[in-house]
Amino acid sequence: MRIVLFVASFLMGLTPAIASQWKPMQFDPSKEGSADLIIPLPCGGSMAFNKVVTPASASNPLDDARFRLGHSSVESGFEDFQRNGFLRGPFADSDSQAPFYYIGRYEVTKNQLHAIKGECDAIKTNIAGTIPASNISWFDAIELTKLLSEWLRANAEGQLPKVEGIPSFVRLPTEAEWEFAVRGGAKVNKASFDARLFPMDGEVGEYAWYQGPASSKDKLRPIGKRKPNPLGLHDVYGNVEELILEPYHLNASGRAHGQVGGFMTKGGSIRSDATELRSGMRSEWPYYNVNAAEALRQDTFGVRFVMASHILVSSKATDDIRNSWAKLSETDGGALDDPLNTLNQMLDEENVGPRKAALDAVKAQVLQARQEIEDKQIATVESQISNGGLFTFLMEDARRDLQRDRARLSKMEKKLADERSKLKNMPEAQRLEYEKAIQKVEATLQPVYDREKLIAEKLELFSQSYVNLLHSTIKGSTPKMRIMAGDRVEQELRENGDQLFLKRVQSFRANITRYANNPQLTADDLINNAIPTKN
Repeated sequence: MRIVLFVASFLMGLTPAIASQWKPMQFDPSKEGSADLIIPLPCGGSMAFNKVVTPASASNPLDDARFRLGHSSVESGFEDFQRNGFLRGPFADSDSQAPFYYIGRYEVTKNQLHAIKGECDAIKTNIAGTIPASNISWFDAIELTKLLSEWLRANAEGQLPKVEGIPSFVRLPTEAEWEFAVRGGAKVNKASFDARLFPMDGEVGEYAWYQGPASSKDKLRPIGKRKPNPLGLHDVYGNVEELILEPYHLNASGRAHGQVGGFMTKGGSIRSDATELRSGMRSEWPYYNVNAAEALRQDTFGVRFVMASHILVSSKATDDIRNSWAKLSETDGGALDDPLNTLNQMLDEENVGPRKAALDAVKAQVLQARQEIEDKQIATVESQISNGGLFTFLMEDARRDLQRDRARLSKMEKKLADERSKLKNMPEAQRLEYEKAIQKVEATLQPVYDREKLIAEKLELFSQSYVNLLHSTIKGSTPKMRIMAGDRVEQELRENGDQLFLKRVQSFRANITRYANNPQLTADDLINNAIPTKN
């Protein structure tokens, strides 16, 4: 038996060299460009992944992206009501250093399943091989990730994303990873992210395979035939329902309930009604078939993988995390500093084991409460910084309109003055007619004067609101909070490709620094710094 396993393993390692390479239509058929990452599989195969940025401070390893999971239906609130989610990808962007992770662009296909298991003879070169693999138990899925990760480490380590030189591995996604990516991640604005479905340019049937004669007709469909979500992921709604790494928990008033349940699937399937599909959709299943002595499998269960890494990959990474954690206990002017200082002093003076342990527990609770308060403050500062960018836009538009109208009025006033100077040398009868004509022209200018006044008042209002926002942002936050919040906003805008708004946000952040360092700056100084002379 050992010889058979050794030979099978040996042949599996050789398959990339002896098998013909798959064509893109077999693993990345999207019409929306190529995937961000392609990893090899046995049997000459490949698998496509896309990048998901998680906006967080690059310099603080304990910072992560905060978002909302679930949706706001009270009827199913016990199962999927809105709750906080937190994410930080293990990889760092080569330019911005923004954290990110990779998630499968498609559901794993039948061909890819055969390749991972080394069943090269079962692979089909036609479209039948691109139908999602199904009838997979949760345990099967874990075994598949193990097989593929071990094969990649042995045969294609150089093609794997790395964290400080340590190669990544394949696993099932967590619920937070799956839902953050499906909603569109940092590619969409908050309102679109929190919506029931990701933003669609058309009907849901153009993006998903679901129950009904107008859609799946109760048959699994080849990957990539429907439009992708904003991150370029296909078939996240419908087709197979996708297995999730962690077990199912009920929702207890916005947090995970303490009882651990069965395994979880997300996204719905070809048996789901179109009205059921939503990003927060989640279903619980028993790990084992209640009617048979075996793990539960179903013909609608499938998988989508992520590329992952462990966290403490080196002594440097561990030291960075330890130092960031230690800074949580440092004072920075926050409301909880005094009790924390008192606790630290009591811990330094306490020698009795049980009392010291009790004080440590109280300190942990204080730190947790402080972190929750700081998270909310950072979210507020993110909104303030975004609003600062918006006010910059509004001021630019108002100033541009005001300058345009004033230039037009100046030109017309000069022309009218020139025309009036001609009246002195005209005969009286001609002069009266000419003056009437001038008065008619002057009357047409009154709406322009009225509009100029209105625009000037708007500019004054926007400018005052801008300065007030600067003041409240500085007064209500620490420099660390402003840096973390500003970095998150900028990462989201870069991910969205919104360079114009990014420029205005950067202008507002620069003015925050100027005003914090020099509160004597006048409103005119701040406004002139905010509005570029050229757009």
